Amino acid sequence: MTNEMDRIRIFISSVQSEFAEERVLLYNYIRQDALLGQIFEPFIFEFAEAKSQTVSKVINKVTKDISKATDVNTQISDTVREQVNTQVTKLLLYLNVEGHTTLEISTLLNLKDRIGVMHNYIQPALKLGLIAMTIPDKPNSRLQKYRLTSKGKEMKEKSTLKIGKEQ
Repeated sequence: MTNEMDRIRIFISSVQSEFAEERVLLYNYIRQDALLGQIFEPFIFEFAEAKSQTVSKVINKVTKDISKATDVNTQISDTVREQVNTQVTKLLLYLNVEGHTTLEISTLLNLKDRIGVMHNYIQPALKLGLIAMTIPDKPNSRLQKYRLTSKGKEMKEKSTLKIGKEQ
C-alpha cells in the first residue's frame, strides 16, 4: 500500500500517567495490525528521540500529516462506499416483495457466512431504506425476513448489475 516514508505519523499522548499502559497498548496495536501498520506510524513521546526542532517545523509536519490523513480517509471512504454499493445492489437483485430469511439470502448470494451477510449486505441496505424487515418489532426473530421497499425496487430497476455475473 504505502512504503515506510509515506506512512502517516500518529502522536499518542496523554498527560495522565495512569494511561501510560493504554498508550503503549494502542501504540503496539497500530504497529502490529496488518492494515493500520501499513498506513500509520504511531509514536509516543516517551519513545521519541529528543530533537531540537523549531515550532514552525513541527507545525508544518503536523499540517502535512493531517493533509495525508485526509487523502487516505477519502480513498478509504470511496473504496468502502463502492464496495457497499456493489454488495447492496447484488442483494437487491435477489430480493423480492415477499422477503427472504438471512439463510435464504446467504444461499442466493452463494455466501456461507450469515453474520458477514448481515453486516455487509443486509444492515447497509436497511440503513439506506432499500429493504425492510417483515417483523420490525422483533429484529432477532428466527422468522425474520427482509423484503424490498419501493425505494429498493426503484434502485433494483436502475441497476446495471445482472444476476449471474461475477462482480
